[in-house]
Amino acid sequence: MTIRPFLVIAPIALTLAACGGGEAGESVDADSDAQSAESIPMPDWLPEDFPVPDDFIAESDRQFGASTYMLRGRTATPLEGLYEQYAEDLTVQGFEVRQTPELVEQDLVFFNGNGWEDSTVRIIDSGDHRTLEIGLSRVPS
Repeated sequence: MTIRPFLVIAPIALTLAACGGGEAGESVDADSDAQSAESIPMPDWLPEDFPVPDDFIAESDRQFGASTYMLRGRTATPLEGLYEQYAEDLTVQGFEVRQTPELVEQDLVFFNGNGWEDSTVRIIDSGDHRTLEIGLSRVPS
C-alpha cells in the first residue's frame, strides 16, 4: 500500500466533534458527515508530507479554536495493516508514535512531533470503506 503525503487532525477535535460542539456553536454529527459529505480540497493547514492513502477523499475540514484541526475522509484501503502502516509512515516522517494495547485495539494512532502535539489518526471500518479522522493540534508558541 502506498500512502501519499498530506495532513490530519487532533484528539481534542475528535472529543469536541463527539460532544457535538463545532466552531461558532455549530453542531457536528460525525456519522452524518461521512454519509452525506462531498469531496473537498485538502486543507492548507495539512502538512504536505503528512501520509494519507492514495485514494483518500477528504469530506470535512474543521477548526476548533486557534490551533486544533480535524480532517475527515474515506479510503478503500483494506483495514488489515492500515494501523501499522500509519504508525510506520508517521515515524518515518519524524513523528513520535505512542502505541499501547488500548490505542491499537481502538485503531487510534496517537502521535506528537514536527510542531504538533496530542494528535491522532482514528481508523473506522465502515464496511466497504475506512473512514479516517485526522486530528492535529499545534504546539503552543
